[in-house]
Amino acid sequence: MKFNRKHVSWVFLLVLMAAALPSSAAHAAAPEIVDFAVPTGGITGIAQAPDGNIWYAGFATGGAPQLGEIGPEGPISEIEALGTPYGGLAVGWEGDVWFGGRRSLTRFNPASGFSKVSIPPGGYPETAIAPARGGGVWFAISRESPGPGAVVRATASGKVTEYVLPHREAGLQGMVETADGSVWFVESFGNAVGRLSPRGEITEYPLPGERRAEDVAADPGGGVIFTEGVAGIGRIDSTGHRTQVGPTHTFAEKVTVTADGTVWFTLELARHGRLGRLGPAGAFSEVQLPHLGASPVDVLAGAEGNVWFAARYPGNCGIRCNENAEVPAEGIVGRIAPTPVAEPTDGTATVRNGRADLTVDCAGASAGVCEGTLLLRRRGRALGSAAYALAAGHRSRLTVAVRPRLRRNLTRRGALPVEAVAVESDGTTSKRRLVLQRPLPRRRGG
Repeated sequence: MKFNRKHVSWVFLLVLMAAALPSSAAHAAAPEIVDFAVPTGGITGIAQAPDGNIWYAGFATGGAPQLGEIGPEGPISEIEALGTPYGGLAVGWEGDVWFGGRRSLTRFNPASGFSKVSIPPGGYPETAIAPARGGGVWFAISRESPGPGAVVRATASGKVTEYVLPHREAGLQGMVETADGSVWFVESFGNAVGRLSPRGEITEYPLPGERRAEDVAADPGGGVIFTEGVAGIGRIDSTGHRTQVGPTHTFAEKVTVTADGTVWFTLELARHGRLGRLGPAGAFSEVQLPHLGASPVDVLAGAEGNVWFAARYPGNCGIRCNENAEVPAEGIVGRIAPTPVAEPTDGTATVRNGRADLTVDCAGASAGVCEGTLLLRRRGRALGSAAYALAAGHRSRLTVAVRPRLRRNLTRRGALPVEAVAVESDGTTSKRRLVLQRPLPRRRGG
């Protein structure tokens, strides 16, 4: 069947807030969103092919497994799939489409059709799957009977190589191969992020507390970005050093990172119709999609600079639909065009002679302009401002004159937390926490 129903919508970023102040409300940006309605209501995942097309998998009404393809401008084609696409979806470097199912791994070659790939004995695929740079895919298996799970490499010829994990119940839910040949994965049950080195050695990096790792994506700056549910978003570098890069209580799940370092992620299904965005400078926002009630279930950074997402309407199927579930009649695959967003970048600034020097980045797109006013605020009161105008991909250093009251408080206390707020001419607002401090006293010579 072929479908060509396309909607073009202008939507707004509903909540734009500082990484350290996730409860603060803000105004909206206006990215262009183009979306396609697909008959696979129980959509489970998306992946991009080397030719730029988007593939998706899931279940149609009645429970039939489906595999579909979308071109950058359409049309949409969909066929009934061999196997049950419960798990993740990946498109290999050679153009084959792979997905996991019940005790099987399925490969679809557009020229030759579907084929089953043997997996190690006793194993069944998890949701973690990723294209391998040398061809084929990486995927994860668990085992019901006593025995550990594993990271597995499968090639188009059917060769399977297994790397056994230290724990039996790791619960791998995300996987990515980075530029250095390392394969990173998250252990949802094991509460850890793992790395398989090019030499075949597995290292696990435990997460603090009771955090539940959900997904992982390659960081253009090195290492990986990962989501951990209510704990937000973290980063781990190649040495295993972990840092928090996003606000807590975001309930982040699927994640992707664009070439400029912008992090996009899905939110828990209870928060219908929204995607999360963490800009390169650390400003956090939520993007409201045009489909009220639809929940994004996957997100990816496209090679052409767009961000693609898959969403479905609530049905009686939970996190993953299956062939016996009541499936919604329609799913959604869409893309978000790059849009420049002004972001304050400083975490601290020194006030000298009643003035503070601050930086604003115009990030998120290669074209366009950011123009507006940078404000300093504390407890809702304006403390100073400066105008900015800069092209996408550039930054501007601004001098903000602060009010006498702030200078007096700063003299008394030494440092004060405030908000740096970039307010664009179209109403777009981004903010982050900033600590203003007074200059250190000069040392007298002895």
